[in-house]
Amino acid sequence: MRHKLIYKSIYISLLISFSTLSCKTNKAQKEYIRAYKNVVMYECINNASNGNLSTFSENNDDLGYAPEVGIIYHSDALHAKEVGIRYSKEIKPINYSDYENRKPIFSKCANFANSDSVHTIAKTKYKVLRKFNKN
Repeated sequence: MRHKLIYKSIYISLLISFSTLSCKTNKAQKEYIRAYKNVVMYECINNASNGNLSTFSENNDDLGYAPEVGIIYHSDALHAKEVGIRYSKEIKPINYSDYENRKPIFSKCANFANSDSVHTIAKTKYKVLRKFNKN
């Protein structure tokens, strides 16, 4: 009887430990994915606007995506930057009289950064980072 109680206590302790670890992992993963998406969006808008977003950031003492780099590191920030720039080149002006042939830069970049495809890229990059940090 006493052994059963000890085993149950150990089992419950392990279960709580793993669920706590899982919550921390999920939080870190969510932060990483959010940061990755922010860099994609920033660079998409910046490139599509010919650098106007970075000029705005500099003129207004804005940190840009520096806080995100602290979460995803430089190499993954560079990857996210490339993804955003690549997509920005696909944004075409809208040929509609009310829009005067302007580009939907913000909406296209925001939708892309929050798309399933970018989410999948960020999630994959996070898994690689975790695997690398374990070794």
